[in-house]
Amino acid sequence: ISPKYEIDENSFIDFQYMYSGNNEKTNLNNDFTVTGIETSRITSEGNSKNNNHDMLLRYGNKFNNDRLIEISAAYSIIDKERFRYEEEYTTRLEDMAYQNSTIKHDSDFESKVFSAVANYEFPIGKKFSAETGAEYSRIWNRSCNDYHIQDAVETKTSDHHAAAYFN
Repeated sequence: ISPKYEIDENSFIDFQYMYSGNNEKTNLNNDFTVTGIETSRITSEGNSKNNNHDMLLRYGNKFNNDRLIEISAAYSIIDKERFRYEEEYTTRLEDMAYQNSTIKHDSDFESKVFSAVANYEFPIGKKFSAETGAEYSRIWNRSCNDYHIQDAVETKTSDHHAAAYFN
């Protein structure tokens, strides 16, 4: 979706939105044998699901016939990507009975990014132009892993980036 509104012949405002998502399932069956020592069967199942949302709001204004200012703000979300994985082992060591064990792993992840940009273009003499501006971004990430043998491990990070430029 990308509607654009022309305020007048020199200025505009627009909004852009994009969505993407997926839901994936994986299955694996694998046999492993060391002759006379061990026989194992590994069965695993995975499920991954996520939704991505990207939004951008822009404003532009051309004035004095040769100067342009653009301001934009963007927000992007990876909304709770989830993955569940279960692996089942059936093992037989030489003359012993079969032993069964299961490993379970759940993880989820989400990320958010906000950015803002201001850009100004202006003439230098009759043949050249220059551009100056500033950018700022903030990034948030969160992940959680649960191996079902101890408490889940959660990690949160946040970072800032800023820049000013002159071209």
